[in-house]
Amino acid sequence: MNEEKKKILQMLSEGKIKAEEAALLLEQLESPRREDAPGRTDEKMLRVRISASEPGRETPVQVAVNLPLKAARLAGQILPSLIPRSAREEIRARGDADWLEMDFGALADALSETGGDIVRIETEGEDEKVLVRVYVE
Repeated sequence: MNEEKKKILQMLSEGKIKAEEAALLLEQLESPRREDAPGRTDEKMLRVRISASEPGRETPVQVAVNLPLKAARLAGQILPSLIPRSAREEIRARGDADWLEMDFGALADALSETGGDIVRIETEGEDEKVLVRVYVE
């Protein structure tokens, strides 16, 4: 059994997620993959790319994050069960935006229809250069 499946089953046994959530996660892990590109699915991905050069560093810092939009849809179902009730109550008491009530499915659907960059930030200073890109592909 691979590590992802073990983690999902552990979260289920600890009561961190419900059986339905575990089933969805396991189903996502077992979803068919494209034969022509091992390790990739046909699912669209939310991609975050960060490149930053700093004084004293010979090579820039590179960060790449890829999140399947399908996972973003599941996040709305899973996140509330991972955040302790007291923390959720504190967020609401402070009047902060309650992202736990956010419709991640609708957000994922909207993102899947975007074209080009969702966010693009470029800065350049005397010794620094930073590029941040968020896009769906």
